[in-house]
Amino acid sequence: MAKTTTLPNGWKNVKLGDIAIPITEKAGEQILETLSISAGIGFVNQAKKFGKELSGKQYVNYSVLRRGDFSFNKGNSRKYPYGCTYMLRDRNVAAVPNAFYSFKIDEQYSDYYEQLFILGYLNRQLKRLINTGVRDDGLFNLYEKDFYNCTILLPPLAEQRAIAEILSTTDKLIAVKERLIAAKQKQKRWLMQNLLTGKMRLPGFSDEWEKVMLGEVCDVRDGTHDSPKYQECGIPFITSKNLSNGKIDFSNVSFISEADHKEFIRRSKVEKGDMLFGMIGTIGNVAIVTSESEFSIKNVALIKSNDVMNRHYCFYLLQSDVTMKKFDENKSSGVQQFIALTSIRNLSFQVPPLPEQTAIANILTTADREIELLTKELEQQKLIKKHLMQQLLTGKTRVKVDD
Repeated sequence: MAKTTTLPNGWKNVKLGDIAIPITEKAGEQILETLSISAGIGFVNQAKKFGKELSGKQYVNYSVLRRGDFSFNKGNSRKYPYGCTYMLRDRNVAAVPNAFYSFKIDEQYSDYYEQLFILGYLNRQLKRLINTGVRDDGLFNLYEKDFYNCTILLPPLAEQRAIAEILSTTDKLIAVKERLIAAKQKQKRWLMQNLLTGKMRLPGFSDEWEKVMLGEVCDVRDGTHDSPKYQECGIPFITSKNLSNGKIDFSNVSFISEADHKEFIRRSKVEKGDMLFGMIGTIGNVAIVTSESEFSIKNVALIKSNDVMNRHYCFYLLQSDVTMKKFDENKSSGVQQFIALTSIRNLSFQVPPLPEQTAIANILTTADREIELLTKELEQQKLIKKHLMQQLLTGKTRVKVDD
């Protein structure tokens, strides 16, 4: 492959309208599944996405989309701030809102343009074209003629096919990795349901389990209820929203002064190995502290295990379905849900002796490590695809094709 910084030999810049044919067929009296577009996912069943069918009387004017056709959703999202375009792949025919700009790609290789739209190639042009603000339906003000006047790269057909095949291969690798992660996550849930309840015993363990309350086997404390003055930098101030997937998310935290932090840790000093449990809003999110980093907490229960409770076993126990059902029974019914510290301390469950706790925790920790490794590999594969898209879809790197 040879790199280039100019428009590749044999490539053209054309208007989208030169290769796209707007779809004019309407749903009318046809009974079709109605779809919407979700950024980062693609086409989704409208009722499943919104909880109800939204088409109503407008259904007769919905556009009929067939496999291989495209639709542009003028709504903004974090991933596609100027709208997104997807190709219908997993259905033969469906209906989409006529507010979408729907079209076919004429006499070109559609899979190539699917990848180009996923890359967000039109973003810079759409940013200039979109009028300020949105309409009552939440969609951008963008004229259809302006959308089709956007310019797009047109490689030779053979090169379109070759590029699409390379990117399709990376998509398949990503899909395989995603299925592996889903299978590992399902396996871990099964292990938790069986090992943490005693439905399945590990070889070499037969001792009776004992019923205990969390407050008996762990030191369960409340985080501060004070409201300090926030500042641009300083000591991280962790709340329930910062607990995610068993970890602390430091990417979106507030900061407090060193003086306020010292005042708070007089009653609730967080140490490595402690567990944090969300008490307000995002109830039940659990994280285990894995470093010596200094931070303060609010709306979070601080749980310190003792010599009769393995901290990792307790961590998984707090995440289990059985435990979460018990917490659901004790949640407040107000607008902002919360759970009292007393309910956390009084949580009761059957636990095995410490050696069996440790053995169970080791199995579940291994499962988590496998999932984490696969997730890192998935993210790496996505970065590889992103790089390939930026190179191949813009002609910066050429693909050699047979004449």
